[in-house]
Amino acid sequence: MAKPYLIYKTSNGVYYAEILLPNGTHANKKSTGCKNRAQAERVVMGWVVNGNIPVRTNGKANNKTTVDKITFFNNLRNYDFTPEEVSKIAQTLQGRHLIQSFILPNTPQSKPIEQYLEEFWDFNKSPYVREKKLRGQSIHRDYCMALMTRLRTYWFPLLAGKSVDEITRDDINQIFTHDSVANLAPKTINSIVSAITIPMKWAYLHGLTNNNCYDGIIKCSAKSAKRQVLTLEQAMSVFCTEWENDTAKACKYACPLYRNETRGNCCTSP
Repeated sequence: MAKPYLIYKTSNGVYYAEILLPNGTHANKKSTGCKNRAQAERVVMGWVVNGNIPVRTNGKANNKTTVDKITFFNNLRNYDFTPEEVSKIAQTLQGRHLIQSFILPNTPQSKPIEQYLEEFWDFNKSPYVREKKLRGQSIHRDYCMALMTRLRTYWFPLLAGKSVDEITRDDINQIFTHDSVANLAPKTINSIVSAITIPMKWAYLHGLTNNNCYDGIIKCSAKSAKRQVLTLEQAMSVFCTEWENDTAKACKYACPLYRNETRGNCCTSP
Protein backbone atom coordinates (compact mmCIF):
# COMPACT_ATOMS: atom_id res chain seq x y z
CA MET A 1 0.00 0.00 0.00
CA ALA A 2 1.40 3.37 -1.01
CA LYS A 3 2.31 5.71 1.82
CA PRO A 4 0.24 8.90 2.06
CA TYR A 5 3.37 11.04 1.91
CA LEU A 6 6.71 11.50 0.20
CA ILE A 7 9.79 11.79 2.38
CA TYR A 8 13.33 12.75 1.44
CA LYS A 9 16.53 14.09 2.95
CA THR A 10 17.83 17.55 2.11
CA SER A 11 21.43 18.64 1.89
CA ASN A 12 21.52 19.60 5.57
CA GLY A 13 20.61 16.02 6.55
CA VAL A 14 17.05 16.87 7.75
CA TYR A 15 14.14 14.88 6.40
CA TYR A 16 11.25 16.70 4.75
CA ALA A 17 7.86 15.34 3.80
CA GLU A 18 5.09 16.15 1.36
CA ILE A 19 1.66 14.96 2.55
CA LEU A 20 -0.84 13.57 0.03
CA LEU A 21 -3.95 15.78 -0.01
CA PRO A 22 -7.54 14.56 -0.68
CA ASN A 23 -7.47 16.07 -4.18
CA GLY A 24 -4.47 13.90 -5.15
CA THR A 25 -1.86 16.65 -4.93
CA HIS A 26 0.87 16.99 -2.31
CA ALA A 27 1.16 19.71 0.30
CA ASN A 28 4.22 21.93 0.41
CA LYS A 29 7.23 20.24 1.92
CA LYS A 30 7.35 20.21 5.72
CA SER A 31 10.45 19.78 7.79
CA THR A 32 10.23 16.93 10.31
CA GLY A 33 13.18 18.31 12.22
CA CYS A 34 14.69 14.81 12.24
CA LYS A 35 17.88 13.46 10.69
CA ASN A 36 16.89 9.86 11.34
CA ARG A 37 14.51 8.45 8.72
CA ALA A 38 12.57 6.16 11.07
CA GLN A 39 11.98 8.99 13.52
CA ALA A 40 11.04 11.33 10.69
CA GLU A 41 8.46 8.83 9.38
CA ARG A 42 6.93 8.56 12.86
CA VAL A 43 6.54 12.34 12.93
CA VAL A 44 4.90 12.39 9.50
CA MET A 45 2.54 9.54 10.36
CA GLY A 46 1.58 11.47 13.49
CA TRP A 47 0.61 14.40 11.29
CA VAL A 48 -1.45 12.15 9.05
CA VAL A 49 -3.18 10.15 11.80
CA ASN A 50 -4.01 13.15 13.97
CA GLY A 51 -4.84 15.47 11.10
CA ASN A 52 -2.51 18.18 12.39
CA ILE A 53 -0.30 18.81 9.39
CA PRO A 54 1.69 21.93 10.27
CA VAL A 55 1.21 24.99 8.11
CA ARG A 56 4.88 25.70 8.42
CA THR A 57 7.61 24.39 10.69
CA ASN A 58 10.64 26.59 11.16
CA GLY A 59 13.24 26.33 13.87
CA LYS A 60 14.47 23.45 16.00
CA ALA A 61 12.41 24.43 19.07
CA ASN A 62 9.13 24.25 17.15
CA ASN A 63 10.09 20.92 15.59
CA LYS A 64 11.08 19.50 18.95
CA THR A 65 7.76 20.53 20.47
CA THR A 66 5.90 18.79 17.65
CA VAL A 67 7.93 15.61 18.11
CA ASP A 68 7.46 15.67 21.88
CA LYS A 69 3.69 16.05 21.59
CA ILE A 70 3.40 13.23 19.09
CA THR A 71 5.48 11.01 21.37
CA PHE A 72 3.27 11.99 24.30
CA PHE A 73 0.03 11.12 22.50
CA ASN A 74 1.48 7.84 21.27
CA ASN A 75 2.42 7.00 24.85
CA LEU A 76 -1.10 7.79 26.03
CA ARG A 77 -2.50 5.34 23.51
CA ASN A 78 -0.01 2.58 24.18
CA TYR A 79 1.06 2.69 27.83
CA ASP A 80 -0.68 0.71 30.54
CA PHE A 81 -1.47 3.29 33.23
CA THR A 82 -2.39 2.49 36.80
CA PRO A 83 -5.53 4.15 38.24
CA GLU A 84 -3.26 6.36 40.36
CA GLU A 85 -1.33 7.52 37.28
CA VAL A 86 -4.55 8.22 35.36
CA SER A 87 -5.83 10.24 38.32
CA LYS A 88 -2.57 12.22 38.45
CA ILE A 89 -2.82 13.06 34.73
CA ALA A 90 -6.43 14.20 35.14
CA GLN A 91 -5.57 16.26 38.23
CA THR A 92 -2.77 17.96 36.31
CA LEU A 93 -5.15 18.91 33.50
CA GLN A 94 -7.69 20.11 36.03
CA GLY A 95 -5.06 22.15 37.85
CA ARG A 96 -4.23 23.90 34.57
CA HIS A 97 -7.96 24.58 34.04
CA LEU A 98 -7.95 22.51 30.85
CA ILE A 99 -10.78 20.33 32.20
CA GLN A 100 -13.36 21.14 34.87
CA SER A 101 -13.75 17.70 36.40
CA PHE A 102 -13.06 14.06 35.69
CA ILE A 103 -14.57 10.71 36.60
CA LEU A 104 -12.56 7.51 36.76
CA PRO A 105 -14.43 4.26 36.04
CA ASN A 106 -15.23 1.85 38.88
CA THR A 107 -14.81 4.48 41.58
CA PRO A 108 -17.27 5.97 44.10
CA GLN A 109 -17.39 9.09 41.93
CA SER A 110 -18.72 7.06 39.00
CA LYS A 111 -21.59 5.52 41.00
CA PRO A 112 -25.03 6.35 39.54
CA ILE A 113 -26.58 9.18 41.52
CA GLU A 114 -29.81 7.23 42.14
CA GLN A 115 -27.88 4.35 43.71
CA TYR A 116 -25.84 6.67 45.92
CA LEU A 117 -28.91 8.56 47.17
CA GLU A 118 -30.87 5.36 47.83
CA GLU A 119 -28.05 4.12 50.03
CA PHE A 120 -27.56 7.50 51.70
CA TRP A 121 -31.14 7.74 52.97
CA ASP A 122 -31.50 4.03 53.80
CA PHE A 123 -31.78 4.21 57.58
CA ASN A 124 -30.22 0.76 58.06
CA LYS A 125 -27.32 1.17 55.60
CA SER A 126 -26.56 4.89 55.49
CA PRO A 127 -23.00 5.89 56.49
CA TYR A 128 -24.43 9.35 57.24
CA VAL A 129 -26.93 7.90 59.73
CA ARG A 130 -24.16 5.82 61.26
CA GLU A 131 -21.99 8.90 61.73
CA LYS A 132 -24.86 10.82 63.33
CA LYS A 133 -25.46 8.04 65.83
CA LEU A 134 -21.76 7.71 66.68
CA ARG A 135 -21.70 11.42 67.50
CA GLY A 136 -24.75 11.11 69.72
CA GLN A 137 -26.96 13.08 67.34
CA SER A 138 -30.55 12.07 66.73
CA ILE A 139 -31.94 11.14 63.35
CA HIS A 140 -35.21 9.32 62.81
CA ARG A 141 -36.25 6.64 60.38
CA ASP A 142 -39.35 8.61 59.33
CA TYR A 143 -37.17 11.61 58.46
CA CYS A 144 -34.99 9.50 56.16
CA MET A 145 -38.03 7.92 54.53
CA ALA A 146 -39.62 11.33 53.93
CA LEU A 147 -36.51 12.71 52.21
CA MET A 148 -36.13 9.53 50.18
CA THR A 149 -39.67 10.02 48.93
CA ARG A 150 -38.81 13.59 47.93
CA LEU A 151 -35.81 12.33 45.95
CA ARG A 152 -37.78 9.72 44.05
CA THR A 153 -40.55 12.16 43.27
CA TYR A 154 -38.60 15.28 42.32
CA TRP A 155 -34.89 14.56 41.84
CA PHE A 156 -34.60 11.19 40.14
CA PRO A 157 -36.44 12.38 36.99
CA LEU A 158 -34.13 15.42 36.79
CA LEU A 159 -30.81 13.65 37.47
CA ALA A 160 -31.38 10.34 35.69
CA GLY A 161 -28.28 8.91 34.02
CA LYS A 162 -25.77 11.05 35.92
CA SER A 163 -23.04 9.89 38.28
CA VAL A 164 -22.24 11.34 41.70
CA ASP A 165 -19.38 13.48 40.40
CA GLU A 166 -21.45 14.91 37.56
CA ILE A 167 -23.92 16.74 39.80
CA THR A 168 -23.35 20.50 39.75
CA ARG A 169 -24.83 23.55 41.44
CA ASP A 170 -26.81 24.23 38.27
CA ASP A 171 -28.46 20.82 38.62
CA ILE A 172 -29.59 21.76 42.13
CA ASN A 173 -30.79 25.25 41.26
CA GLN A 174 -32.98 24.03 38.41
CA ILE A 175 -35.55 22.76 40.92
CA PHE A 176 -36.59 26.31 41.82
CA THR A 177 -37.93 26.96 38.32
CA HIS A 178 -39.26 23.49 37.60
CA ASP A 179 -42.97 22.96 37.04
CA SER A 180 -43.08 20.13 39.60
CA VAL A 181 -42.65 22.57 42.52
CA ALA A 182 -44.54 25.55 41.12
CA ASN A 183 -47.49 25.21 43.49
CA LEU A 184 -45.69 23.89 46.57
CA ALA A 185 -45.21 25.77 49.82
CA PRO A 186 -41.74 27.30 50.42
CA LYS A 187 -41.16 24.98 53.37
CA THR A 188 -41.85 21.94 51.19
CA ILE A 189 -39.49 23.17 48.47
CA ASN A 190 -36.74 23.69 51.05
CA SER A 191 -37.24 20.12 52.23
CA ILE A 192 -36.89 18.89 48.65
CA VAL A 193 -33.64 20.84 48.29
CA SER A 194 -32.29 19.45 51.58
CA ALA A 195 -32.98 15.93 50.33
CA ILE A 196 -30.21 16.43 47.73
CA THR A 197 -27.86 19.00 49.30
CA ILE A 198 -27.30 17.01 52.52
CA PRO A 199 -26.02 13.88 50.72
CA MET A 200 -24.04 15.95 48.18
CA LYS A 201 -22.32 17.89 50.95
CA TRP A 202 -21.44 14.60 52.64
CA ALA A 203 -20.11 13.27 49.32
CA TYR A 204 -17.92 16.35 48.81
CA LEU A 205 -16.49 16.25 52.31
CA HIS A 206 -15.69 12.53 51.93
CA GLY A 207 -14.02 12.81 48.53
CA LEU A 208 -16.84 11.22 46.52
CA THR A 209 -17.20 14.25 44.26
CA ASN A 210 -15.01 17.14 43.17
CA ASN A 211 -17.99 19.49 42.90
CA ASN A 212 -19.16 21.67 45.76
CA CYS A 213 -22.78 21.86 44.68
CA TYR A 214 -24.36 22.73 48.04
CA ASP A 215 -22.80 26.08 48.99
CA GLY A 216 -24.54 29.14 47.60
CA ILE A 217 -27.94 27.49 47.22
CA ILE A 218 -30.46 30.11 48.38
CA LYS A 219 -33.55 28.47 49.78
CA CYS A 220 -37.06 29.86 49.80
CA SER A 221 -38.15 32.27 52.51
CA ALA A 222 -40.61 30.27 54.59
CA LYS A 223 -42.66 32.61 56.77
CA SER A 224 -45.33 31.12 59.00
CA ALA A 225 -48.79 32.66 58.86
CA LYS A 226 -49.41 35.10 61.69
CA ARG A 227 -51.67 33.68 64.42
CA GLN A 228 -54.84 35.60 65.04
CA VAL A 229 -57.69 35.47 67.55
CA LEU A 230 -60.80 33.71 66.27
CA THR A 231 -63.76 35.86 65.43
CA LEU A 232 -67.08 35.22 67.16
CA GLU A 233 -68.43 33.44 64.08
CA GLN A 234 -65.31 31.26 63.74
CA ALA A 235 -65.43 30.29 67.41
CA MET A 236 -69.12 29.33 67.20
CA SER A 237 -68.44 27.28 64.06
CA VAL A 238 -65.60 25.37 65.75
CA PHE A 239 -67.44 24.54 68.94
CA CYS A 240 -70.73 23.70 67.24
CA THR A 241 -69.11 21.02 65.08
CA GLU A 242 -69.86 17.41 65.97
CA TRP A 243 -66.70 15.83 67.36
CA GLU A 244 -65.86 12.15 67.11
CA ASN A 245 -63.53 12.31 70.10
CA ASP A 246 -65.17 12.60 73.53
CA THR A 247 -62.27 14.57 74.97
CA ALA A 248 -62.53 17.11 72.21
CA LYS A 249 -66.29 17.23 72.71
CA ALA A 250 -65.78 18.13 76.38
CA CYS A 251 -64.06 21.29 75.26
CA LYS A 252 -67.12 22.05 73.21
CA TYR A 253 -69.37 21.94 76.25
CA ALA A 254 -66.98 24.25 78.11
CA CYS A 255 -67.45 26.87 75.44
CA PRO A 256 -69.08 29.95 77.04
CA LEU A 257 -70.75 30.70 73.72
CA TYR A 258 -72.34 27.27 73.77
CA ARG A 259 -73.67 27.62 77.35
CA ASN A 260 -74.87 31.20 77.10
CA GLU A 261 -78.47 30.77 76.02
CA THR A 262 -79.14 34.51 76.32
CA ARG A 263 -76.88 35.06 73.29
CA GLY A 264 -78.76 32.61 71.09
CA ASN A 265 -78.61 28.92 70.50
CA CYS A 266 -75.18 27.76 69.44
CA CYS A 267 -76.32 24.30 68.39
CA THR A 268 -78.51 21.52 69.70
CA SER A 269 -78.33 20.94 73.43
CA PRO A 270 -76.47 17.86 74.76
